[in-house]
Amino acid sequence: MERRAAMSAGTGASADAGAANIGDGAVREKRAKGPRVLVIGGGAAGLTAAVCAARAGADVVLAERMDRVGKKLLATGGGRCNLSNSSIELQNYHGAGAGPAFSILERGYGFSFTRGFFLSLGVPTALEDETRLYPRTFLASTVLDALRAELARLGVSELCGREALSVTRRGDRFAVRFRGGAMIAADRVVVATGGKASPVFGSNGGGYALFLPFGHRLAEPAPALTQLRLAPQGIRGLKGVRLRAGIALLPTPPPGAPRTQNVSGATRASGPAKATETLGASGASGPAELYRENGELLFTDYGVSGIPALNLSLRLAPYGVEAESGSGGKSGTGGVYSGGNPATGSDGHASGSGVGGGHASGGGRVMGVASVDLFPEYTNRELAQLLSEQATARPGAPLAEILGGFLHKRVAALILAKVSCPLPRTPQSQPSLAEPNGAVGSDAVLRRLAAILKDWRHEITGTMGFDSAQVTYGGLLFEDFDTATLESKKAPGLYAAGEILDVAGDCGGYNLQWAWASGHLAGSSAAAV
Repeated sequence: MERRAAMSAGTGASADAGAANIGDGAVREKRAKGPRVLVIGGGAAGLTAAVCAARAGADVVLAERMDRVGKKLLATGGGRCNLSNSSIELQNYHGAGAGPAFSILERGYGFSFTRGFFLSLGVPTALEDETRLYPRTFLASTVLDALRAELARLGVSELCGREALSVTRRGDRFAVRFRGGAMIAADRVVVATGGKASPVFGSNGGGYALFLPFGHRLAEPAPALTQLRLAPQGIRGLKGVRLRAGIALLPTPPPGAPRTQNVSGATRASGPAKATETLGASGASGPAELYRENGELLFTDYGVSGIPALNLSLRLAPYGVEAESGSGGKSGTGGVYSGGNPATGSDGHASGSGVGGGHASGGGRVMGVASVDLFPEYTNRELAQLLSEQATARPGAPLAEILGGFLHKRVAALILAKVSCPLPRTPQSQPSLAEPNGAVGSDAVLRRLAAILKDWRHEITGTMGFDSAQVTYGGLLFEDFDTATLESKKAPGLYAAGEILDVAGDCGGYNLQWAWASGHLAGSSAAAV
């Protein structure tokens, strides 16, 4: 086999020599003992696919659109790289492909697989909080360097700055055309270009267009694991405030329903998980919660961030919510593409309908209501008792003073201002206090105050767009792939891996777990003779 130029780990340079030489629109052929496998996309899934295909004996070339591989990988987990999670359940994955993807993880591609795979690369791992798996160094660069070192050891060529524009079949092989006219011929092709989230790291949605000419279908992409936009009147003055709290997603009043996707004439809903009844601020049965999580919240000038808010945004993604922003975001329409380029919007046709949702008091869309629990460690009764004890210890003290020892003063002031006059009881309103900003009066007043602190509601007007999103909700439909191999049913020899498929995971290592698993499955399957 002809010797090829290999990458030296950690340099960021590409090896353009050898078997994968491209230029002037010519297709250069080279035969090896195993099949020629071209992996398109140098993210987590693509790097894994290239490693596994080469380990299985294939002649592998890795083509990456950006100037170096692994840019998004270096940014994951705040640069610490949360590899996986020790608790992986179906409920941690979302989208129509959640079930098929989880079935793959259950077939030996779960948490133990990931620990073993990275140990084989010389990267021991460590658990944080007994659940989240990291490289023992807690550095994403350790992971990327190990993957690239293995590619170099196996003789895989990295070709950076190569944007794939089309994949066509030529006899029993494929020809992949790149921007500028260059081409590569391959026996098998693995596409792991990601979705549309975080385009600064290379994911621009262009990989979808490689599959559509073969008849593949695409569930419309939407940004997920991104910040929530809240009605401004409810968060004014809170920019920069961090607090430990719970946040729950409540449904909006009608009209409003999750988007639907029309696939082969069968309409299916892709909305949030089944709701469960909860107790509202008054203590009686209130609006059904669609999701709840506790953790650190960070208020911004437009809304709220933090892991609980990001995970909540994933439950909103089926509604196609995206903020009108400088990045050109817009409200999603739902549906399934059957042609055109979803990255550019050219000649694409989508079926399905958008969602109007409720309406904010300012006239904008309301996609849901966020209920913030400022004291998740207490029940309503326990919190009311605590407030009562503090009021008894300081008779005549104003509410602002009583709350000062419990809450950030800006949050306390905003809550007291919000309840300074009676409000109608609607799913988006708060109960009012009889004696706002004055001396604490009766136990009934304290019970009402405790109820507000446990159920501080905000209208959700949308989410931030793809520029801020960590992952894409939607993607290529699993129904068009063999889940035993991730090979296309419509174009044998063509494979998909990672975020390009219609599955998205929660924060906590679930998306990288899918990247390692799907990359391994697609890469090793593509190398099989």
